[in-house]
Amino acid sequence: MVNDIHLPAAASHAKPVILKGDTLHEVEL
Repeated sequence: MVNDIHLPAAASHAKPVILKGDTLHEVEL
């Protein structure tokens, strides 16, 4: 996971997130 971006704790623990450009894409596993 990228630590250079600010994410809500709940959201970051809910599912993996990938940073592409300036947008956050939630990864569906």
